[in-house]
Amino acid sequence: MRVPLAALCSLSILLSAAVAEAQSFSDPQSVLPKDVLNAFSLTGLAAENKQIVPVENQPFTQAIQLRTPLAPASEYADGEYSMRLRAFTATPVTQGDVMLATFWARSVEPVGGRAYTRFIFEGPGPSFTKSANALTELTPTWQRFEIPFRAANNYAAREIRVEFWVGYDPQLIEIGGIFVMNYGPGNISDLPIDHTNTYEGRELDAAWRRAAHKRINKYRKGNFSVVVRGKDGRALPKATVKVQMRRHAFGFGSAVAAAEILGTSSDSQIYRDKIKELFNKVVMENDLKWLGWESNPQRALYGVAWLRQQGIEVRGHTLVWPSWRNMPSNVKQLYDATLASQGQEAANAALRERIGNHVSEEAAALRGQLVEWDVLNEPYSNNDVQRILGTQEMSRWFQLAREADPEVNLYINDYGIYENRGWDIRHRNHYYNTIRHLIDQGAPLDGIGMQSHFGSRMTSPERLLEVLDQFAAFGKTIQVTEFDINTTDSQLQADYTRDFMTTLFSHPSVNGIIKWGFWEGRHWLPNAAMYRRDWTIKPNGEVWNGLVFKQWWTNMEGTTDDSGRYKVRGFLGEYEVEVSHNGVTKTFPATLPRKGLVLKVTLAN
Repeated sequence: MRVPLAALCSLSILLSAAVAEAQSFSDPQSVLPKDVLNAFSLTGLAAENKQIVPVENQPFTQAIQLRTPLAPASEYADGEYSMRLRAFTATPVTQGDVMLATFWARSVEPVGGRAYTRFIFEGPGPSFTKSANALTELTPTWQRFEIPFRAANNYAAREIRVEFWVGYDPQLIEIGGIFVMNYGPGNISDLPIDHTNTYEGRELDAAWRRAAHKRINKYRKGNFSVVVRGKDGRALPKATVKVQMRRHAFGFGSAVAAAEILGTSSDSQIYRDKIKELFNKVVMENDLKWLGWESNPQRALYGVAWLRQQGIEVRGHTLVWPSWRNMPSNVKQLYDATLASQGQEAANAALRERIGNHVSEEAAALRGQLVEWDVLNEPYSNNDVQRILGTQEMSRWFQLAREADPEVNLYINDYGIYENRGWDIRHRNHYYNTIRHLIDQGAPLDGIGMQSHFGSRMTSPERLLEVLDQFAAFGKTIQVTEFDINTTDSQLQADYTRDFMTTLFSHPSVNGIIKWGFWEGRHWLPNAAMYRRDWTIKPNGEVWNGLVFKQWWTNMEGTTDDSGRYKVRGFLGEYEVEVSHNGVTKTFPATLPRKGLVLKVTLAN
């Protein structure tokens, strides 16, 4: 079915400028069957849970009413797609085609509450490649959702599944005005939609900002007094004191690659220089993952050694990423072979031993060299092992890591907790329950990692604080472990970098913000980097440097009063204090903790 562009625009609230931009597209084609609402059928739900109901005062007259009667049986990510609404496309799609999905939706139950659905545009198995994957939060008011994307591959008619996942807590939702249009070759920026992308609280006078600055002053600063005495013990007034910060107590860092650290190219040299210049903590991006470690442990060890020589703290990532696809292939081969030859009990024992030996061996090999270990990574979507050995096995991995390295801080780590406007409640609740389970099992859990990979949907500072408060109740340290913003909108990227960092820095439970890479030439999402391929700095990099080394940095100079005292309130961290009087100058190291510091120095009278 072909729908004229004007008819599509009549369903949207569009600025005339946005419509004008779309003139490069001609005659977009609907990829859905003609009878759209009846084309959708249920998977994982009885037929009576789908009804077509009348709608008034909207750009459409009918909608699908869809009930989720019970929460999914699975607590993991697959529970989301265990219940879904599905239709197959009616026309072929070419790789790279610009697509636009549009639909309206609202929640009916819980009454006055929020409900959820995830829009999916995916190809056939076994890969089920997704061209679009967008979680949406619904309210009782009808909302219009627009999801632009590109087709990931070439697909024949009926090869693509257009789905709405509803595997969440019991809810009743309505979805109408469903279009998925193929615009063919072109630029997504030319689609006839409002491309404005922002977030609540971006305004410079937003109330959250003032409150955050007050918290930063309270939690990230301390009172610093320098008391100067002569050799006879008398106060030395009018002595010149310079208080110069050298290192933050708070962790500001990035993921790095051992291959680049050890490289010999000019880019590798700049890479090393930037690490020393910008960061006081880093994480090895891939080298300490199980696959990276077993393939080249020596490279990882050399990389860690170089970082420690520079005085940079190193965190380990990750000991157990518990799915077959993220462990060495021989782990599953061992399990399958043992299962076939000796049965389930022996296969479970073999799997348990293989993983346990890995945890013990790698943690022992790096004993005393790391400040933190991500023991468990992404248990919501990586859970093949837990399904076989049980969730209690997770606490055993923490115990083994503690035995191998008693001093390192042990973390759990997951994505989807802060991201996507904070809408992924199911994922967040699973993470919360997993942490509670580990604590109840006696696991030596020291910290909670929040990955923080953002795309086009930024989470408001107020909602970030809500999530922080929820997890801070555990009394564990919280750390942003993999921060990046994948967008070509450099101003949005810079503004959200400022506001995300300010929000997190202001919360007393947070001890660090680690970016997942900083240079475009060595970044899994090049658009998210702080430095371009030619090493020119981007606006988000300017924001990082401005906050870390200017706004949140203390360099002060003054003179002692009549009691020989000079006072300053500084950011927590390491300092160099220079004191001069009557031509005599001495320099002293100092560390400013939150409780404050009185540094007593003696100079010649």
